[in-house]
Amino acid sequence: MASLRYVRENAASFGADPEQLVVAGWSMGAGAAIGTALRPDLTDGPLPKAVVGIAGLYGRPARSTGTVPLDDLEAAASAVPVVLIHGTADTVVESHHSRDFLAALERGPRPARLHEADTDHAGIIMTAYDPGLGHCVPATGADALRAGRETARIVAEAALG
Repeated sequence: MASLRYVRENAASFGADPEQLVVAGWSMGAGAAIGTALRPDLTDGPLPKAVVGIAGLYGRPARSTGTVPLDDLEAAASAVPVVLIHGTADTVVESHHSRDFLAALERGPRPARLHEADTDHAGIIMTAYDPGLGHCVPATGADALRAGRETARIVAEAALG
């Protein structure tokens, strides 16, 4: 929540309109991003222009709201566009989670779409998990580089509306 508040408060100093923000998140951050559109009453601010969930789980409480995005869909009145992105080779958070969430989104009033790429959980954001270091490092593999560039393009397009 602190990062979202910071962006809203400082958007103008970066040349952005705080009323036209796109909120994106990867992995656990995907649910947090989606939560800002489904439960604006809990995120203390205006609705985002769009939200992008990247390789996320949507059946667990979101870090932004403490509520479960799948459960919030029925009561959510907003029609904020939702973009989902997922790697088809993701074994950390299998891609069916995004497909299932898309199906639930399509039953409501908001525009939603899913983009899938031939990469894994880290590759979708142009990284690779290094088990020796215990965290992600910049990717060098062609699939991850291609998928990461595609993810960046999709997020940028969400901003254009």
